[in-house]
Amino acid sequence: MKKLYLLFLLFFVFFAQAQLTVNNTQTPAQLVQNALVGNGVTPFNIKFNGSTVNANVVRDQVGEFTTNFNPTNLGLDRGLIMTTGKTQVALGPNNVPGASSPPAFPFVGDPDLYLSINPPGTQPINIKEIDNVAVLEFDFLATGPSLRFDYVFASEEYPDYVNASFNDTFGFFLSGPGISGPYSGSAINIALIPNTAIPVSINTVNNGLNNSGVCTNCAYYYNNSNIGVNPTTWNPAYTVQYDGFTRGLSAQAELLCGQVYHIKLAIANVEDDAFDSAVFLKDFEIEPMVLTDGSGADSYLGCEGSVIINSGLSPTGNTFVWTQNTNVMTGVNTPSITVTEPGNYQLSVYNSTGCLIAQDDIDVTYYTNPLIVPQDLVACTTATGPPYTYDINQNTYMLDGQSPSDFSFVYHSGSATGPVIPNGNLAAYSSTGTGESIWVVIEDLNNTGCTFETSFLLNTTPGPSGSFSYASSSYCESITTPVAVTLSGLTSG
Repeated sequence: MKKLYLLFLLFFVFFAQAQLTVNNTQTPAQLVQNALVGNGVTPFNIKFNGSTVNANVVRDQVGEFTTNFNPTNLGLDRGLIMTTGKTQVALGPNNVPGASSPPAFPFVGDPDLYLSINPPGTQPINIKEIDNVAVLEFDFLATGPSLRFDYVFASEEYPDYVNASFNDTFGFFLSGPGISGPYSGSAINIALIPNTAIPVSINTVNNGLNNSGVCTNCAYYYNNSNIGVNPTTWNPAYTVQYDGFTRGLSAQAELLCGQVYHIKLAIANVEDDAFDSAVFLKDFEIEPMVLTDGSGADSYLGCEGSVIINSGLSPTGNTFVWTQNTNVMTGVNTPSITVTEPGNYQLSVYNSTGCLIAQDDIDVTYYTNPLIVPQDLVACTTATGPPYTYDINQNTYMLDGQSPSDFSFVYHSGSATGPVIPNGNLAAYSSTGTGESIWVVIEDLNNTGCTFETSFLLNTTPGPSGSFSYASSSYCESITTPVAVTLSGLTSG
């Protein structure tokens, strides 16, 4: 009997871990902090259903969900859940048709959700009521250029009420600087089908009435029931109660760094308080500022020359402090700069109150000349004076064993842009030898494609002078006999 009991406990623990779990012990304000927001977000003025009071008491329409890192068909492993009923309805398996459980404190009506059903320019739908509303909203400071979070919309109205004149609705309404839309505070709805301006809803993401077709954006739809055709497959245990839901989607928006924005996350029943719907949300994050070069890369390794470093931020209301190798670049207060030297460049962005809101750095590195630096050349002066003749072709010396076919060489007089010296003149180049500079422009043909500039000088040194003599020999021509040499006024050269 004890063995049987132990086996039962093991089975129960495994089953519980494999399912979705929901925790309703935190307030909406706590859930925003602990289950929703991520990098770069500090929420404030948190409200639930219109008030901060509601945000600071536990509500059964908002909770924290997790899958305990076990695979489910939901597509998200943790986060915040908002529902038109009690969040516990979300728990699988899917074993109750039209599951619903009205909230303990129902809230009625919302102008933005109503407008989402009747967008401007469309034939109005006569909606009598919007019930069981859940609205979670807060302000946040944009500490980067873009907002992103993941979500799944789920409903018991799938697939029975697909293409009905109305059905449960939801939206993510974002307002703030640079945003202009038809909703409260000029907000826009960022709960959109990818790469479109179409809001996500039961009528815009489905596989037709009763999952029998025609497909409407069904690449983003999961049939979680045994009704009709399932465009995706999963273990029939159905780890979530709702009959259908979207695949994991992302809500995204561009922001002005340093500005304050408002987000309103809302969902509601339409015309009834049955057939619950929910939205699962995860990782409400602001993408950090990333410094990039002109090609969009977050570091630069390339040929020597001008490099544009861009933050992508708006200059409005922000102060930009740039440093090069930790040294402040005075007089520079722009979101992008052009640099001509290698090094580490850092940007710190401050808002109008002096708070640091973003910071990043980028390394700029140039390819180095792979060849040996040429030698200065020296010619001896003569009694006849200049010009002097030099063999200035130093290709072999600079290559130092590398293949000559990998490089091209162009010699210039005076500067890297000075007159070109023809190759035929290199072996016997005529010069006064008074410190003339010869420049060589080298192109790496095989590896980097970069052009490098190097130079050397043409100098002179006095030639040897003086005399030497020896006494007349009294010996026969065929006899070798040492004779002392007399030196007079000898100088080196």
